[in-house]
Amino acid sequence: MAIYHLSVKIIGRNSGRSAVAAAAYRSGDTLTNEWDGLTHDYSRKGWIEHTEILLPEHAPKEFKNRSALWNAVEKAEKSGSAQLAREIETALPKELNQAERLSLIRDFIEKNFVSAGMCADFAVHNPPVTDSRNRPVDQAGNPTRDKDKMIFRNPHVHIMLTMRPLDRQGQWQAKSQTAYLCRKNNEERSVLVSEIKQAETDGWQKQYQYKIGRKKVWLTKEAAEKKGFTRVSKQPKTEKIQNPVTAQWNSKDALFQWRKSWAELCNEQLKRNGIEEQISHLSYEAQGINKVASVHMGVEAVHAEKRGIPTELGELNRQIQRDNEFLAVMEGRIREWERRETESLNRTAARLEGIRSRHIAAAYQQLCLSISLAKEQDSLAAQMRAAAAMAETAEHLIRAIGALKESLDVYRRQREETNPFQKQKRKELEEKVMAAEHQIQNLKTRLNEIQSRQREVKTAPVSSPEAARKKKEQIQYLKEIQSQAYREFYTLVKENKENMNRIREIIQGSRNEHDSQLKQRLKEHYTEDFQEKILEQARDKAPEIPETEGASIQKNISHKR
Repeated sequence: MAIYHLSVKIIGRNSGRSAVAAAAYRSGDTLTNEWDGLTHDYSRKGWIEHTEILLPEHAPKEFKNRSALWNAVEKAEKSGSAQLAREIETALPKELNQAERLSLIRDFIEKNFVSAGMCADFAVHNPPVTDSRNRPVDQAGNPTRDKDKMIFRNPHVHIMLTMRPLDRQGQWQAKSQTAYLCRKNNEERSVLVSEIKQAETDGWQKQYQYKIGRKKVWLTKEAAEKKGFTRVSKQPKTEKIQNPVTAQWNSKDALFQWRKSWAELCNEQLKRNGIEEQISHLSYEAQGINKVASVHMGVEAVHAEKRGIPTELGELNRQIQRDNEFLAVMEGRIREWERRETESLNRTAARLEGIRSRHIAAAYQQLCLSISLAKEQDSLAAQMRAAAAMAETAEHLIRAIGALKESLDVYRRQREETNPFQKQKRKELEEKVMAAEHQIQNLKTRLNEIQSRQREVKTAPVSSPEAARKKKEQIQYLKEIQSQAYREFYTLVKENKENMNRIREIIQGSRNEHDSQLKQRLKEHYTEDFQEKILEQARDKAPEIPETEGASIQKNISHKR
């Protein structure tokens, strides 16, 4: 079954990466980065089906060479935090053969990237399914070296794209330009550095920072001299104007178009192969599917799960799967309630109660996630406070040990300098030395204990930022389910306001049954974690039919929101 996956990442120096290293890894090549002198050898990397470079017509021909292309990119970027390349990774339909996949990839790249002026370097990977020791396995799960027996179900392509436009002479353009913010009368406008002389001829003046009392303001030189203000800096007021081509490449509209284009091209190819199944770039919500999207786990988490080591992202995915199953059951229950009703009013009443139950279920899950997230944040804050306190204690101990060592050195020196016949004084100094050594040993023991506890605190499990972010997204999604339920509920109320008294009577007769079934479903889903108090809070948030008709319905909607 074809799946939709398309992710976009930036390869930049600020994260310690290089475009040359990334290209070598994805293509299985050996490349030397001329910017830092490092050689990256990935010639032994396997499961690479195909590599290829596609260029716009005005790109230098030498860019067909992978080393020349990405070293040119590295040399064009001077900053230590420069963005070097954009990487698009997308899943390939398993229903297509290799030739069809390559044709699909080339169409996608030519249509969306090369035609826009980007250089593209793509590599198709198709690794087999492996066991916990990263050995390929057959259908029975046994390790195998026979490629014909291996299972290949994750074909995907890595597309690396340049981020600077090329001019018609094949030279890199600037990502942005500096512009002076000039003033004329009461108007301010940006003037490019190359156009400043003409602008000044037309009366536009640069602005500089001047001091007025304790404040600093931007004024033209002419206006400041009239009032006798003191200039703070020689640097004029400027701003960065992004290259319009680069701005378009980096826009959300471009990302949406790329995602949409990949889905359309895949679906066209699947149809040509007689496959009716289609993929979509839209979210579950946009497709009207009542599901929460799973989390992308990454290579490390996947390998850990294969070795039987539970990970936070893996557990989160399992929880999402359980929640989706629960939501699917609830949707099925709602449809079942509707099918059981034969009369129009009974169907309306059942639909209203079904929407209310969906709202309560989503509210219950949202409250549970909110409580869990708050506890994790409190735990993390407590851990940080404990770590800070222990660090302060350790610092005090280190200073105390240092002071004692200085005293110990003094006592030892005095002991050596004391006449052997001054037995009493030597005895006193000997006692001081022993006492100081004992104190130092005690403080070191205490310091070791503190440092050991510090290591325990630092390695104690806490919620990762990624997991916390996904939980927040899940909470927001559940809130949207509730908002949608409100809209559906009160739209249905308005449409049936003439019969609302009768519908209210039907609902009152079936409310206990609906609530009991919902409670039982929640208990089965959450088992020992189910909490009656949270269910009551969720019910308090649920929509209800207003007691009166007409304008009061709208008032009730506003109040509930």
